[in-house]
Amino acid sequence: MEDILGKAPQTDEELKSCCANLYEHEAVRFFLGESYHPGGLELTFKLAERLELKPGDKVLDIASGLGTSAIALARQFKVRITGLDFSEKNCRTASEKAEKEGVQHLTKFVRGDAEDLPFQGDYFIAVISECSFCTFPDKQTAANEMFRVVKPGGKLGLTDVILNEKLPEKWQNYVSHIFCLADAKSFDGYNNYLEQAGFKDIQNYDVSQVFIHLAKEIKVKLMLAQLAVGLGKLKIPGFDVNKGNQYINEAVTLIQAKKAGYGMIVARI
Repeated sequence: MEDILGKAPQTDEELKSCCANLYEHEAVRFFLGESYHPGGLELTFKLAERLELKPGDKVLDIASGLGTSAIALARQFKVRITGLDFSEKNCRTASEKAEKEGVQHLTKFVRGDAEDLPFQGDYFIAVISECSFCTFPDKQTAANEMFRVVKPGGKLGLTDVILNEKLPEKWQNYVSHIFCLADAKSFDGYNNYLEQAGFKDIQNYDVSQVFIHLAKEIKVKLMLAQLAVGLGKLKIPGFDVNKGNQYINEAVTLIQAKKAGYGMIVARI
């Protein structure tokens, strides 16, 4: 992945751009799927149900990527949803997809920063962010911004990597940070950011099984990628299937040992 990302970022802005650039890459889409997060749309819908989303609700999806979750929520729950992403390219792609799927009247995609949301206060009834909060350099500012734009009585829904112990040293790098690992927190760590921002009634749910399921899917895709790279149909600089499998196996071991996992967090104003 270092070959795709280029030199290590030196500032928070460079880190955000690096993250956005990576998630534009075809290789990432190949391995993670259109949703870009464990659990896919099934977990997104479970989050929406816990948030009790209703037709017409104004919802903000932070780090919306290709718009997969936002479009699906607009179609399934009839919410009016705004997707925000740091990548201008992702926003354009998401808008085009929404139009093709006939939900352009319920969706809007804007380029923006989670730490400086371009919206007025008390505007959304719900804010969601899937597998992205852990990548924000200034998590407290991001949490404060989420609180600012949610209406009184509104809700916040997060899904993210959970770390109960420090990662092995070899995973302490910017690539692991961008892949939602190096700077992930425990439930208590995330809850602390949210409480300081002003959220209350915080509920935590362990959904680690979705990460294990994704790991199995990625291992299959690693074999397919090896074939595709060999045939010249997929370009992944420095691709090493054995190294990829090693990292996946280690990640699963961490989850089985309860050192890491995947969680859902729901909070209220």
